[in-house]
Amino acid sequence: MDPLPENCVILSCGFDVQENPGRIEGQVNGFGPNNDRYIIDHQVFGGDPKIKPGTDGSPWNAVADFILKKRYTNSYGQEQPIYCAAIDLGWGKDEAWIKYFIQNFEPLYFQQVFGVFGKEVQKGTINFIGKNVTTDIDGFESWGLYTNIKRVSLRNLLKRHLDNMQAGNESNFHISNKETITEEIVKQLTIRRPDEKGIMVKPYDHARDEAESCAIYSEAAFILAFREFEQGPDFDDFKEWNKQKLSIDVGSGKVNIVGSMF
Repeated sequence: MDPLPENCVILSCGFDVQENPGRIEGQVNGFGPNNDRYIIDHQVFGGDPKIKPGTDGSPWNAVADFILKKRYTNSYGQEQPIYCAAIDLGWGKDEAWIKYFIQNFEPLYFQQVFGVFGKEVQKGTINFIGKNVTTDIDGFESWGLYTNIKRVSLRNLLKRHLDNMQAGNESNFHISNKETITEEIVKQLTIRRPDEKGIMVKPYDHARDEAESCAIYSEAAFILAFREFEQGPDFDDFKEWNKQKLSIDVGSGKVNIVGSMF
């Protein structure tokens, strides 16, 4: 895989949970200044999501390893980690192990993992993430996403990207890894079309769209990670951080970042 582009400053990951066949799909996206967007990687973790995290055969074990240990070489020759992640809570009626995973996940101190679920809203709002946080009886916090709005936004972004490419102009949307971002993944990103009410719908009930869902959840994680900052992340600071050598011993929990911004 080629090094990350210079403006691919922050990596985020979104996970979509599927039951038949059992698997968890994850997509890594990059974010940068000037609304630069990147599709970096797409992975499938096979196994029944109903198997308790931490036990044999659970795909959640591989998901945890991926979030903690996966690194991508950036343009400075350093290993860049995933900064934040979001996991879909709207998987059927059984979300217990998803919540359990998020509550018991032991991240590095700069990582955050969120639980999100979709709300189909046609129009009339520009918000992507609902203002009201849902908190259940166990104190678990989750966020509702107005997914139709983001599906329209993603489709428009991809269309502008293709128009720019055909016209020979630069695009602020980039697909970086041709090994895992296959034609099938691109098809999933673009399979929905607006109906007469403006709702983005699939051509048939079981059409694959996991890549689109993962992209939406990945962006949700990015937004949620910086929701307390009115102007969003300081990309210049993150660029400086990305230049530093990151040394992590996941087993011991020790983190050493030379010249850390934290």
